[in-house]
Amino acid sequence: MKFDCVKVSGKLDYVRSVLPMKGCYKAKISIDGSIIPNLTLTNKIYEELEVGQGVTLYGMFKSSSKKEKILV
Repeated sequence: MKFDCVKVSGKLDYVRSVLPMKGCYKAKISIDGSIIPNLTLTNKIYEELEVGQGVTLYGMFKSSSKKEKILV
């Protein structure tokens, strides 16, 4: 299975559609107006996020044509 890496940084606009999962959360977030859907966050990272805060997230997603599932 192949993965691609991504770095996203900027001001956190919002965190929405939060779905608790085993040991993590799946959410939709917006950074500098760009929406990132289906983002999987660890509990610790999710708890430390604050709207208006500058963030830098590094993650991986499965190589696919849709590139929808991002793991942080």
